[in-house]
Amino acid sequence: MKENICVVGLGYIGLPTAVILASKGYHVVGVDVSRKILDQLEQGECPIKEDGMEALVKQTMADGFFIPKDKPEPSDVFIICVPTPLTRGAGRKPRSDMSFVKKAAEAIRDQLVPGNLVILESTVPPGTIAQFLADCLRRGDLEPLTDLDLAHCPERVIPGNLLYELVNNDRIVGGHTLKAAKRAQDLYQSFALGEVIITDATTAELCKLMENTYRDVQIALANQFAKVAEGIGVDVWHATELANRHPRVNIINPGPGVGGHCIPIDPWFIVDSTDVDTGLIQEARRMNDSMPSHACNMIMMQLEKLDSPKVILLGAAYKGNVNDARESPTEAVASILTENGCKIHVVDPMVEQFSLPLSNLEDVIDGADALMLLVDHDDFLKLQPELLVDRMRNPFLLDTRGFLNMASWKSSGFKVRKLGDGRWDPRDSKGSWEMSQ
Repeated sequence: MKENICVVGLGYIGLPTAVILASKGYHVVGVDVSRKILDQLEQGECPIKEDGMEALVKQTMADGFFIPKDKPEPSDVFIICVPTPLTRGAGRKPRSDMSFVKKAAEAIRDQLVPGNLVILESTVPPGTIAQFLADCLRRGDLEPLTDLDLAHCPERVIPGNLLYELVNNDRIVGGHTLKAAKRAQDLYQSFALGEVIITDATTAELCKLMENTYRDVQIALANQFAKVAEGIGVDVWHATELANRHPRVNIINPGPGVGGHCIPIDPWFIVDSTDVDTGLIQEARRMNDSMPSHACNMIMMQLEKLDSPKVILLGAAYKGNVNDARESPTEAVASILTENGCKIHVVDPMVEQFSLPLSNLEDVIDGADALMLLVDHDDFLKLQPELLVDRMRNPFLLDTRGFLNMASWKSSGFKVRKLGDGRWDPRDSKGSWEMSQ
């Protein structure tokens, strides 16, 4: 007989996990404190826009295997999938905010009985399972470290491809004990096609942080190269293409900053967990956090003589072709430009909710002074510069993703500039230098 499972948190990780388990015949109660999410689910709507998600939610609910509720119920297995954001205080490094994990643990505490398996999927600092989580679950008649099986199974998925990666990616399962690890391994192997590898809980906690910190440092190096290229007058995109022809080199692309729910946050969890020198990790974070300001300086150089320039930001998502705007660099860019006297409009064909109002390009293009491409959505490749140029006061394009066809935009009458391209001089009436043949 299949175990009963309670999944706490029905966001980008919890909801897909819950319905995949339900599709395998587990009876799953999905818990969330958001009345909006619960109402959507009860009305047959899916709050996450992903291929296949809505159909899976409807099917598992219709079959009675997935039931959304506002409170946990007694179960054999509890899976916690709640956010772990950063707290940023003045004058100190960002720290992990464990308040959502604490509330989730306290919500299930009274439902626990000896022998339950409790899995934490949320990304957390090393040592969380054995220390913080155990303390949150402890009751007078229940000792979590001996009465329960505690495990950590960090998610490894990307918005836009959630269901596929949940099933096909390898997973790391860390148990407080070997028994806990093997129980969690059996659960994930019931739906995962990727390999499910067991280790201890603290190693699993560090592993997830290492994966995203590695990517953050890679991006920081690419952004450093972009700044160097601008300073010495070359195109970093062309230089990167050539450098990557080396068989052991794979430099990634620069950009206007790092967003998403993992990469800009997880490195600080490592810094927060140790007294060891983490200077390289912190410097990478500073480099990536500097890119919104760097991109804004490139815009302001072109607009400095204009009164109340109007800038249209193309993209609010944190990356291309997703509707997820968490930690998006666009928010920082908009704030900096507004502080410098610009009028800002944000356009994104995919994002439905953002911290700033979203506009339709057709409604705001008239009289604009600059387009700033911040997100490489495929939809932006459909823009027709020849239809936009005459409607703008100052047709200027800054591409921070190396995404658009600069030659096409330039031939349509735009001044163009690309982040990381030093072959440009603001005094040049054409707006950019041609590459010598």
